[in-house]
Amino acid sequence: MSYPWPRGRRRPAPPLPVLAVLALATLALVAGPTPAVASPPARAAVSGRSAVALRPPEAVVLVGRVTWDQAAVVARRHGGPLTAGLLATLPGEAPLRDRVLTMAAAKRVRGADADQLDRFRAATPEGCYRRLPPVQVVAAAGMEDAGLLAVRERGTPPPAQALPPSGPLTPTAGRLLVVAVPDSRALEDALGRLPPGAQVLVAGLQPAPGRARTTPLLDLGGPRGVATSVSTRRDGLVALVDLCPTLVGAAELGDGTAIRAVAAADPVAVVTRLDGRVAALVVARTWAIPLLVLAAVIAAAAVGRAWRFGPGDRAAPAARALRGALLLTLALPSGYLVASRVAPSSAVAWLALGVAAGALLAAGAAAVGPPAAAEPGPVATGSGAGERPWWRSGPVVLGVVLLALVVADLASGGHGLERPLLGGSAYDGERFYGLGNGYFAMALAAIMLVAAFTGLPAVGVAAMLGGLALVDGLPMLGADVGGALTASLTAGLALLLLGRRRSLAATLLLLGLAAAGGLVLVSVAAMIADPSTHGSRFLTTLLDEGPAAAGRIVTHQLGRNFALLRGSPVAWVGPLEVLAAALLAWRPPAFLDALAGPLGRPASASQPLSGAARTRRVVLLGALGSTLLVLLNDTGVTAIASSGLFLLAILAWSAFAQQPASGPPPQRDAAGGAEVGGRPARTGDR
Repeated sequence: MSYPWPRGRRRPAPPLPVLAVLALATLALVAGPTPAVASPPARAAVSGRSAVALRPPEAVVLVGRVTWDQAAVVARRHGGPLTAGLLATLPGEAPLRDRVLTMAAAKRVRGADADQLDRFRAATPEGCYRRLPPVQVVAAAGMEDAGLLAVRERGTPPPAQALPPSGPLTPTAGRLLVVAVPDSRALEDALGRLPPGAQVLVAGLQPAPGRARTTPLLDLGGPRGVATSVSTRRDGLVALVDLCPTLVGAAELGDGTAIRAVAAADPVAVVTRLDGRVAALVVARTWAIPLLVLAAVIAAAAVGRAWRFGPGDRAAPAARALRGALLLTLALPSGYLVASRVAPSSAVAWLALGVAAGALLAAGAAAVGPPAAAEPGPVATGSGAGERPWWRSGPVVLGVVLLALVVADLASGGHGLERPLLGGSAYDGERFYGLGNGYFAMALAAIMLVAAFTGLPAVGVAAMLGGLALVDGLPMLGADVGGALTASLTAGLALLLLGRRRSLAATLLLLGLAAAGGLVLVSVAAMIADPSTHGSRFLTTLLDEGPAAAGRIVTHQLGRNFALLRGSPVAWVGPLEVLAAALLAWRPPAFLDALAGPLGRPASASQPLSGAARTRRVVLLGALGSTLLVLLNDTGVTAIASSGLFLLAILAWSAFAQQPASGPPPQRDAAGGAEVGGRPARTGDR
């Protein structure tokens, strides 16, 4: 972002607060996470250079609920070599049959009906269960649904045998023995009845409170190390869908991949630390979201109070406090990401670091320059000399910092984004690596911040969105198909809303090219990726089933979003925020009327959009991008709570900066033009 400066005058260097704010964006790279193991990092482990595949076990023990502390006691008593890890499973409310059939299919199954297995088979034509050896299931009372693991291509699986109260449990050659027990006490009893020295895979099925969606995983008799897989790319973490490929001995089946072991001297100690970090994340996240909401509520008061301030009130403590609350709202996501990168072992320290980093960023942004109406001279719009540069706008600085943090974290392994305080984590089983929907929505909104408060042309905004699509779509970075397509289409919309007027045919062509660019990006990313990525599976589906598959994918994503809306009133926050921002930008009320500049005014070289009209169009662009995020991503309705918050903050900051210093709200003249404080509005008034 470069803006002209008068000849003969030196462009001022950014002041110390700006340099401090931007320097904080690199803190994540310097203060990286505590490594899980002393051996090579997770990506090297996934490539197979330092990981050993687990052998198919002789017996499997499925435990209804067991904590890691209880599993660690079992592991210590075992005494021999073992592989330890955490297993990302289904949510706590999911029934046992869903967990067992998810394991059998190596594909997530929800709402399974044990009496209608034909429907399950039709939905999983390449299910891993088709390659399992004959399965003998012995289940304790209440665990009978574990017998569904014996499902085959046709027929009804035999019911699980009742677990006898005593006596040995002996695996049979050529058959897989599965023992299903409810808790840790029954687990210890079952292990004592299996043959000494047998290789036994122990997997918890239901997460304990305060541990996200993770359960213990032990391979007793396996190689000494911590578990990982291509599905997760995280040392110490595997997925429920990885169990069946491991039992079969296949590298990849369904959505799962075989579990591998990364060498570690004391794998139990490594996973104990990891389990503690998950617990700290859950507690810190529980409080981080309400704190952000509180900051946003306080910041919302700025919209209602902005137009009431007189000339002397702009620098009053109340005005500064409102501006500070707005900046803190925009800064907290960046502060939280810094804290997640460092990942303290204590929830209090984790949250305190996130809030402190956010407050420091907000203070730095406040120091770089107040809103335009509080200081002579407009904020930089790129229209000529005499304007303040972009780094004199606090919201722009915070937008740049957030984008820098996201890209820096992805480029260095994505360790902060795997355990964010906002949105789902790898330990929730939603996204194990790359850029999740929550922080993608924030990155999208950060670009809107830059576009709203600078004179970046439409092509520049589209280029930033294209860069986000590239970062998000590459499998070694974001690995996110829906986000890449969302950013690509939003780039096309940026050229339409912020650029010159185009005919209907040119508009359709432009949007088609944007969609095609997104598909090309996803296709190229899929070709250079490991076999089991979102992009490769998406591309395979399109090639195998044709264009109609795209419609089915969108329908599936909408179904997931509607399910979220039905299941939780909180899920409505994001759509309502985005709708409110769009309506305020399209038809502003009186106290926002200083943002006037009719939305329908044609954009042309001779009559460019005023700064106010441009801001409103940027907000509308962000609302459309958020809508695309819902259409193309399965958890979009919850993710856009972040982008909607940013869009409302843009309007709040603009209202505070743009309202007249005194007097009533502006009125429109007979010709439809806006008057600001009794004088005609000039192009570029902000």
